[in-house]
Amino acid sequence: MVNSFKVFVPFYNVENWIKKTIRSIKRQDYDHYECILVDDMSTDNSAQIAEQEISGDDRFKLIKNTEKKYVLKNLADTITRFNPNDEDVIVVVDGDDWLSRKDALTLLKNIYEQEECWLTYGSYLEYPAMQRGKFAKKIPDEIIERNEIRRYPWVTATYKHSNTEYGKILIKRDRSLNQIILTKNSILCMGGIWPG
Repeated sequence: MVNSFKVFVPFYNVENWIKKTIRSIKRQDYDHYECILVDDMSTDNSAQIAEQEISGDDRFKLIKNTEKKYVLKNLADTITRFNPNDEDVIVVVDGDDWLSRKDALTLLKNIYEQEECWLTYGSYLEYPAMQRGKFAKKIPDEIIERNEIRRYPWVTATYKHSNTEYGKILIKRDRSLNQIILTKNSILCMGGIWPG
């Protein structure tokens, strides 16, 4: 099976970072992806920089909001608008984050093919220190085996990548629970960097 990725980049006022974000996605060695950038009414030059960076590259699309939606609503609207296949994998990379490895999508593809999973966890490095972030620690195997995740301190990053089918299940749930569910399952794409 060939995995196709829908890379979702929500952003607001990230003119100092958005170019690096887009370039990190463009340099991926796995090219079965589409990137949807969503400007949530930036008041700086973020949208203009994004437009220049993606010009002429059909894999990238830019949506400029005319009303403030924030990340969760933007994600739900983007999934609905682009109607991905159930096998597609949705990767979320904030506009001020970037993929530090050019093989991040290849690594994800291999994991999804080998493990037949619906959701994966990643990690991040803080910039410029290039040290693993404090919320990017491995959950010990014994905690997973004993199903004690809820009793263990929060150690995963704050963004996600998931199989579209899984994402659709979450979005179809009770609207009052979406934010809680999606936030708890949020993780950063493998190899990403979070400016600290």
